Amino acid sequence: ILGQSLVDFQMPDLNMIAETTDETELSRLLQLVLGCAVSCDRKQYYIEHIMLLEESVQHVLMNAIQELMVKEIRKNNEEYSELGDQLKHALEELNRVVEAKEEIEHRCRELDLQISTLQDDKFGLIQETTRLNERLQQYENAEDAESIPRSRYKTLQERIQSQQEEIFKLETSN
Repeated sequence: ILGQSLVDFQMPDLNMIAETTDETELSRLLQLVLGCAVSCDRKQYYIEHIMLLEESVQHVLMNAIQELMVKEIRKNNEEYSELGDQLKHALEELNRVVEAKEEIEHRCRELDLQISTLQDDKFGLIQETTRLNERLQQYENAEDAESIPRSRYKTLQERIQSQQEEIFKLETSN
């Protein structure tokens, strides 16, 4: 009725009113007419005329209007309740997504730090290997290679091998 929903309102059977003057159907029709009267632009005019009627008639008309309005209020409350539930679920989902995002960002920072540390380690091992290779080259190029103690030579070669294995492990872990 003029902006109100009549989904829960059972429409009057006009044929039954015309044929048998059914009171239930007449009261439904009266409710519809009253609902239109108090919901339209000229509602003040109609309300004033209702106030001029006998008190018992006023009481019956007011009950009919209130019954119609209570149905509308119940319907609106159900819709608001449903919207509130949907909003609550949406907010809960948003909070879960924000928490997941923060966890992922934290994990990314940890992994970035780990990568940086591994790259620093790799760089240090490459420098150490280069230094050891240079020392080895010096010993190999020395005129008197026999003067270098064999054990020292072997130790240096083992360290170079170990450093190269460590570099390989770091490269494959990235």
